[in-house]
Amino acid sequence: MTQAGYLQGHAHLFINGKKVMRVYGQDVHIPAAWLGKGVKQIALSLNSHQHENWMWQNNMIVGSVYVDLAQAELVLHQFSSQPIAHLGH
Repeated sequence: MTQAGYLQGHAHLFINGKKVMRVYGQDVHIPAAWLGKGVKQIALSLNSHQHENWMWQNNMIVGSVYVDLAQAELVLHQFSSQPIAHLGH
């Protein structure tokens, strides 16, 4: 934590359980080639710079979506362990 009280870290981006990159900003581009055909899970975890998982009330802060690029409705299902809005902002 910084002197101002803000957490510092980054996110880990996973596709079908495989970590594909670290995310340091609020936007990320996921190449369509990473998703291929069929249903894919895109997951994100928030981590400290020491790669420890950020926690809130003993729960990891994670989110995921299941997508299928061939479907008209791209997102088939979504999950978030702790909506960021609930972290006191």
